[in-house]
Amino acid sequence: VWELALRDSTLTGTNVEGTFRLGVDMSNLPTERSASGGDDDGLHLSANIPASVSPQELETLLENMPNVGDVAVTLVSPMTWRIAFVSEVGNVDSFEIVTGHAIRDAGTDAVAGDVALTPVVEGTIPLGAAYGSRLVTNLDEQLPIPLRYTIENLVPGQQYFVRVSSGNRLGLSSGRLTAPAALAPPVQKPGLPVSLFHDDSPPFLRVWSETSLLVQIGPPAYDGGAPLTYFVVEWDKAPTFDSASDGSALGSARTSAVSNVALALALAAGGSNSTPSTAPLCSSCVTAFDAQTNTLTYSGDATMRRHLIPQRKIMVYFSDDNTSYLFKIVSSSTTQIQVDADHLRASSLGSMNGRGGNMGSTDLTLLGAEYLIQGLDPNERYYVRVSAENGEMGTGLPQTTVPSSEIPRSAPSPPISASLSVVDKHTLQVEWESGRSNDAHTIEYFTRSHKVGPTFSFFGTPEIVELDSTGLGLTGGWFHLYFGDEATLALPGTVEVAPGTTTVATTDDLTPCLSRGDEVVINGLAYTVAETGAFTSVVLPLSEPFGGARDEAATAFARVKSSRLPHDVSANELRVALENMDSVGQVEVRREDLADSDGGGTDDDDGYKWYITFLTNVGPQPPLSIDTEALIGTSNPAGFRTSKLVEGIFPDNYSQITISDPATTVVNITGLDTGVEYHVRVRANSNDRGSSLAADTTPLFASPGQVPGSPLPPRIRPLNQDALIVMYEERAESNAAPISHYVIEAATSPTFENSTIIEQTLDHRIQRITSSAHSLPWDSTSTFTLSLGDFHGDYLSSIGHGTTLVRVQAGSSVAERIEGSDDLAAAVPRGDYVRIGHNEYRICLDVGLDLPYDDSNLPLCSKDDAWTAAVSDDKGIDRAPVFVLDTSLGSAKQPGQGDSTLNTINAAGSPNDLSSILTRGDLIRVGHPDDGETFRISTNPTRAFDAENVPLGTTNDASTDASISIESLKHSTFEVQSITVLAKESSQSLTPSSDINSGFRLRFGTEITDTTTIGGAKGCLRWDGDASDMKAELEMLAGVDTVQVSRDSIAYETGVTGAGFKYTITFTGDNVRGNVKPLRVVDVGENGCLDAADESGGRFSQDLEPIVIAQESITFIPLYRVQTTEGIPFDASAMDVQSAIENLSLACKVDVKRSINGNGYSWDVTFWAGDEGGTVNSGSGSGSGSEPLLLPMTINGESMEAHIDPAISIVGLQHVTVPSTTFGVPHYVRIAAVNAFGIGPYAASNPSSVEPSLQTPSASNLVYAAAISNTEILVQWEAPTEDGGSPVTHYKVEYDTSSTFNSGINNAALGSTTVSSSNQRGISDVQFVTVRMNNNEDVGDPPKHLSGTFALTFDGQTTRQLPHDATGEMMEEALGELCTLSMAAADGNNVSVTRHLHCTDNESQSCMNSEGYTWIVTFEDPGDRHYRYSSALGSNRHSHQLKVDGTHLQECTDLHRTTCVPSSLSTSSGNAMAYVASTPETQQIVVGTSDFTVSLLGQTSDLISVEELFDGLEGKLNSMPGVGHVAVECSSCAVGSDAIAPGETVIVTFLSVRGDVPLMTVSDPTASVGEVAKGLAQPVVGRSTHWTILKGLSSVNRWNIRIRAYNAVGGGVIEDAQQPEIQTFVQPPMDPREVSVTRGSDATSLSVSWKEPLSDGGAAIDSFVIQYDTSLAFTSDGGQPVGHLIVGADDSSVAHDTVSEGDGSTTTTTTRTTADITGLSPGVDYYIRVAAANSAGDLQGPFSRPNAAPATPIDVPGPIPSVELTTMSSTELRVDWAEPLSSVPVESYVIEVALDQSFDNVNVVATETRSEATSEIQAIELTASGVEDVNSVGGYFTLSLVDDLETIVISADESAADLKTKLQSLSHVQGHVEVERMDTSSVDEDDNEQEQRTWLVTFVGGNDGDVPLLVSNTDDLSGSTLVVTETTKGTGLTMNVIVDDLEEGRYYSARVAAVNSVGSGSWTEASSMRRARSVPEAPTATAKVMSNSETAVSFTEPDSRGDDIDRYKVEWTAAPEGYGTGKAVRVRIYL
Repeated sequence: VWELALRDSTLTGTNVEGTFRLGVDMSNLPTERSASGGDDDGLHLSANIPASVSPQELETLLENMPNVGDVAVTLVSPMTWRIAFVSEVGNVDSFEIVTGHAIRDAGTDAVAGDVALTPVVEGTIPLGAAYGSRLVTNLDEQLPIPLRYTIENLVPGQQYFVRVSSGNRLGLSSGRLTAPAALAPPVQKPGLPVSLFHDDSPPFLRVWSETSLLVQIGPPAYDGGAPLTYFVVEWDKAPTFDSASDGSALGSARTSAVSNVALALALAAGGSNSTPSTAPLCSSCVTAFDAQTNTLTYSGDATMRRHLIPQRKIMVYFSDDNTSYLFKIVSSSTTQIQVDADHLRASSLGSMNGRGGNMGSTDLTLLGAEYLIQGLDPNERYYVRVSAENGEMGTGLPQTTVPSSEIPRSAPSPPISASLSVVDKHTLQVEWESGRSNDAHTIEYFTRSHKVGPTFSFFGTPEIVELDSTGLGLTGGWFHLYFGDEATLALPGTVEVAPGTTTVATTDDLTPCLSRGDEVVINGLAYTVAETGAFTSVVLPLSEPFGGARDEAATAFARVKSSRLPHDVSANELRVALENMDSVGQVEVRREDLADSDGGGTDDDDGYKWYITFLTNVGPQPPLSIDTEALIGTSNPAGFRTSKLVEGIFPDNYSQITISDPATTVVNITGLDTGVEYHVRVRANSNDRGSSLAADTTPLFASPGQVPGSPLPPRIRPLNQDALIVMYEERAESNAAPISHYVIEAATSPTFENSTIIEQTLDHRIQRITSSAHSLPWDSTSTFTLSLGDFHGDYLSSIGHGTTLVRVQAGSSVAERIEGSDDLAAAVPRGDYVRIGHNEYRICLDVGLDLPYDDSNLPLCSKDDAWTAAVSDDKGIDRAPVFVLDTSLGSAKQPGQGDSTLNTINAAGSPNDLSSILTRGDLIRVGHPDDGETFRISTNPTRAFDAENVPLGTTNDASTDASISIESLKHSTFEVQSITVLAKESSQSLTPSSDINSGFRLRFGTEITDTTTIGGAKGCLRWDGDASDMKAELEMLAGVDTVQVSRDSIAYETGVTGAGFKYTITFTGDNVRGNVKPLRVVDVGENGCLDAADESGGRFSQDLEPIVIAQESITFIPLYRVQTTEGIPFDASAMDVQSAIENLSLACKVDVKRSINGNGYSWDVTFWAGDEGGTVNSGSGSGSGSEPLLLPMTINGESMEAHIDPAISIVGLQHVTVPSTTFGVPHYVRIAAVNAFGIGPYAASNPSSVEPSLQTPSASNLVYAAAISNTEILVQWEAPTEDGGSPVTHYKVEYDTSSTFNSGINNAALGSTTVSSSNQRGISDVQFVTVRMNNNEDVGDPPKHLSGTFALTFDGQTTRQLPHDATGEMMEEALGELCTLSMAAADGNNVSVTRHLHCTDNESQSCMNSEGYTWIVTFEDPGDRHYRYSSALGSNRHSHQLKVDGTHLQECTDLHRTTCVPSSLSTSSGNAMAYVASTPETQQIVVGTSDFTVSLLGQTSDLISVEELFDGLEGKLNSMPGVGHVAVECSSCAVGSDAIAPGETVIVTFLSVRGDVPLMTVSDPTASVGEVAKGLAQPVVGRSTHWTILKGLSSVNRWNIRIRAYNAVGGGVIEDAQQPEIQTFVQPPMDPREVSVTRGSDATSLSVSWKEPLSDGGAAIDSFVIQYDTSLAFTSDGGQPVGHLIVGADDSSVAHDTVSEGDGSTTTTTTRTTADITGLSPGVDYYIRVAAANSAGDLQGPFSRPNAAPATPIDVPGPIPSVELTTMSSTELRVDWAEPLSSVPVESYVIEVALDQSFDNVNVVATETRSEATSEIQAIELTASGVEDVNSVGGYFTLSLVDDLETIVISADESAADLKTKLQSLSHVQGHVEVERMDTSSVDEDDNEQEQRTWLVTFVGGNDGDVPLLVSNTDDLSGSTLVVTETTKGTGLTMNVIVDDLEEGRYYSARVAAVNSVGSGSWTEASSMRRARSVPEAPTATAKVMSNSETAVSFTEPDSRGDDIDRYKVEWTAAPEGYGTGKAVRVRIYL
């Protein structure tokens, strides 16, 4: 298109005129001519064209030119035209203005105008149009008739459009399209596809996975005349390819015919086939083709050359004919490609142009494809064929692949249903079900290691290999991996080789297996596959002649080699490639990706790291090596390296069995060790796909075993006529399965027909400890320890021992320290158990709960879940101690998987020294007392065991190292790390990523984040991204399962810090528990992570402070021990072992028998009860129904030393009763052990049989003997356990100075006595427990109030904490829960408790504000509850068995107990106290100047130095016979001193000797001894059911005692007393007996009598102490009895007393046994007890039991001082009298009325008794607030009567008895008060149920009449309300009476007497005489009007009522209101 414009001389105007001409040259257009010099050649000129020409005229003028065809002209504007050359193809570039135009300004002749011709649009020929034209000018010669023209040399398959124009001299016509408009030379379909590697074979088919096949396709030799576009791949399960429903193949796909190596690899890794590649191998790289040499010239490189493999086909586009040609490569370099001569291109082309118009070069396309057929059915055969397709003719014929079919398969699936069972003690059987019928199998078996490997596994370590391309600057290329250094892969088929040849004949096509340049080994000779030469299905070219011998069937080997791997191969691609390599097996691959793979930045030059973990190959692996030749990089591609991060380790005792026969699915594994746990797994194997993952068996492991071995022969004996006793050791060999029980079979036939079978479980009730040594002697220091129970232990102590208190506020989950200074976090590790109040908690493990954990706070979680916060109830907990488990060992710091040593540092950073409380070999549990892992402390002396390190060993062998695993670590705290990202400038903030993105990656160990792209390339996080993004990215790492992430903003602080964010990462998953690797921030703004830049040139990475990674919280884990005894000597006595075991709270009661066993000893330990719950199986044969009571004891014998081979062991024992119904017939017994495998062989008894028959009794129980004087020994015992079937008739007690009991006549015992079994005189022991506040009124401080808790301990067992005011029922329940008490109570109630107020000694207060309470504890079972000293072991076994611990009592300064401190911290005069009534004797020694000995109880100590250590002094005193435990302290000694010194005062407390102890004597005359506190026995000393006193024994000798029980059969088993070698010495007297109390001589006295003690202690009794009190606790007067008196024993009142001894003898005494007690309060109940004291140092013995029923001093009432008689009516008189003159209670009054004052019977006309008093009843009603339980109401209120000078303090839970006592302490309360307490509920006005507690107070006896209402002055009752109401008004005993029915007008007299229960008091004097009379009755009157001023009144005389009428009164009135208005007129008429 051109534009023509005419303008005037100004070049702007259009007013022109004249003419011009145009010229056109068309010769440059692409039109061939039939001959040259035609009319249309060259330039042609138009005719003159006028300026005024119209468009139509101009169009005609142009078309009339001979070389111009069709044009179109339009007028654009005046004098401007557009000219389009419509019929011309191409650019008309020669269009011009003919010189000399005649255009001028209009109207002028000379002013020339302007003609302009400008091109507007250039004409073009479309690319690929293949345009051509021919101008035929010689019609006669060129065209036949009819006209026809043949167009030649067209490209086949190209479509051509044709049009024809005609022309004459005036030009060409418009072109006309032919009909049809277009045709194409014929194009054929492509030929058959061939192998990708050569033309001699079809496409190659191989297995890729279980659901995919890989087809490798080469292009056909002929493309059909059109470029190849696709290969069509078809697959079917039938070779006919017609299995689809429409008759076609099951599946088909089209894939590009253009080769793309990267795409092929992606497909191989499971990528999509949906995007075929059309990319050339190189673009615009081919510049020329030489047809003579068949050479293409191109610009290539080494990488490109590696693709140009000989025999591959390429396609090159030739622009000259717009055709692509196929070539086969012969060889290549980086500049030339030699191609095979067999191609279609006939001519050379020196300048190649591309299809896109690129000049001078064109593309090079590599043909061939790899297609992955996916989604196939596994293990099904598929047939595959391939067709080629071009763009014209479509798809050619299909070609079947080689092989024609394959079965998609991967490594086999693991076998299913693998099971493991035990065959025998050395054999396991594994059975499985195979997933495929043709798989072979491998059986692997191994054991668990004691230590974890580098990957934290106890079962070996998989090999981990690292590939590292970092720092190499790799930008492209590929690499191969080799597995192993040797050529071990056997190639398919065989080869034929001959010496000197370079070609090898092959039976199988090796081209898919080998590449040119690969190494191949034939007959041991290594060669390289040649780079050139034919490499076909039958020929293998070698790079050099074969040098070996001829071999027609050799096997060729190659190295195991991977497929081609790109330099940035993905993890999945690498995994697939590795698993397709022979013998690699299945692997896991992880890639650390540092590449900028998103295209958003420059290519990465830092490379990658791949981590390959071998999953199926076990143990160490052959090395992986890399072929780096094809890698491209900027640095050193050859530096691509591989290394073993973790070398594979076989599991312990690893072995395997290969099963080649697929039909075999059951295998026996033989030769195994019995009892060892073997883990077994099964793998399936295939010949070409490797092995499956291992299938674990069910169960996971098993121990070779079988039925138990034979036990030792049991011993049997008759129990009685109805039963046998079977005794055996539980020593049968278990043979790998724990023995569950023993079968006891008894029969009367040796063949055991009709036998009785008993199954006896292992209850551990009896355990035998046995020591042994090959050779003596034993080392005297040898000891062993016993451990008992589990690791949970008991709550026996608190933090700070009561000085540290916490509170838990309502709704809170935190215990806050409010008292004390102990560091709570250091005392209790996270995860440990605590008890606060009555609640059990665990210290929270989850640091993310945001609960404080520090020195002052403990976060509380559920005891069942340490991750869930426990919320306190509405009451909360206030001022409570924190109790911890006695088995808790604190914590270890930063434990990690695989650690074999614990770092014992607590949360405060201080050493948690366990070496001071544990020894090597001790058991320890890590993490949790129930679920943690158990270890022993290593006995390997080379391993450190100190304040900060605990080495771990296995439980079976402490010398073998062991390590912790996740089983422990899952109980550890979470580790918390933080990442802080801040701006560098303190006044700046970093640009948010939402504005300009910046990021970084995180590294965890060897892993780097690799998933997200929110901050740049893969793995890059935004620097300020959401916490959820970081969490998700971290959890994608293989080493991280679960984390919690939070993000906090940090504001900038000028001059301090810039703004930013802090991420907090909490590692919560199982894989990241314990001490974890530190996180690292990497790639900040680099390596693909974005780095924001601002306009000023700043960059994010440069404006950062260094990113800070901090460990916010390190991990800790709790540790636990088992309760363990102190060291027990190797030769310990039975009592030593018993004491040591019973000192453990979990042991309860045991009985121990010791016997000599070879070079050692055996101790048989019988557990009578245990603290783990339940009652011990009694051995009655109930068998399988009874649960084991205890865990078996464990033993630590590391400290046992003997000459050769010391050892110690524990085994269970059983004594089982077997019932029998056949008397006198032999019974045969055999036993067998049973485990999970069945019943083992039987062992016959020894003897072989016994006959059930009557037997003698077994040994008596609990035989105790103790000196009670210098000539007497008290022996007491309980009946035998077995009576032999005949009742025990009597007991024989023998005594002797020899332990052989042969000092008497005929070698008999020196003496004996007999005691009847019917003589059962047991005494129940009684102990008082007092908890009170000791307020010292003299100091002037206000009184303190008691609060807090206390605990009781009985015989080693401790109750829960009890409130300071616990009820008797509460204490009774708590004691009843102790196994040491509950075990003996058939009804569960063998202890009774009553509570009594402990009143103050301040008379003004009395019981108004009591100091506390005393509980009377009575042990119902007879027996003395004071410990008998029997062993130096057992530190808690001294004094009375019942003890009280008041450590946690508190002193409060206010009534409401809101301000309290632990009593132990009190600095005031007050002191909260807790004690029992028995008091240990305390004496002091003032050390003299010389060494000395101490003598006591007839014994003398070893010499004691004046500088003796405290421990030494204590030990020497303890070693004195009879002294037992003593405690030594020296308050005056220098601080820090551990020894005594001259002049110092040493305090000695006797912990074992009961009551008053004689003074010690010392040998140094310069030393002195004094009594500090007199010892007191318990209130009532118990005595066993059977006892006797042996008399006349010499104190010079030491006596041995033994007892034998007798029945009708004879004497039974002899039992020695537990205390041998008893020496007699003077003692305090025993307790007086049979105290009785009677009424005294008056109302204030009582008379008491008693019988003297059975023993005076060896010295004459010189006095008796009598105590009396209103309470059985004897504490009513400030903790003391109300009164006591001492009477001399030789007082003149002497009674004769006959004493009955235990053996039936009697003794007559003449000691005083009566006394009167005076000055008592009449009517008050009193209890009285008596103690005796003798003349030997004024030793006071124990008190007697008090009188059973209270005694009340009382007399008849006193005289009534006056009586008065008053007339009430004509028949009634009133009698009034005064109170009696005495204060004796009055129950009623008797009144007599007589006709005279003599009161003769005949004159008494009336007798009245007044006893109908109405008692005042008041109700104190407490209503709980809201819906609160009334039992939960706390606090106090006060009550007063009359005034508030006397006030009593009442608790919301006050008992009726205590309220009664407190009320009666008020002076205004007279007589008695009765109180009843009841709890009820009601409904308020809003229909809400409310609970009430009501105390009904009844005032009786002395409180006659209306009692003032009790007043509640203050209350603090948690919002509850308190109301006092009067429910019954009291009337009391009235002191008046009206006597009626008297005779009217008679005179009478009265008298009164008071009466009570004793009798009637004296009569009063007769009263004055009084007449029974009254006013007369009203007369009857009438009125009559007499005049206007008079009325006459008349009336009759009425009844006079006992007296004469002397007057009348008459009244009248006119007032209508009546007589009361004052207007009445009266007149009195006197008679």
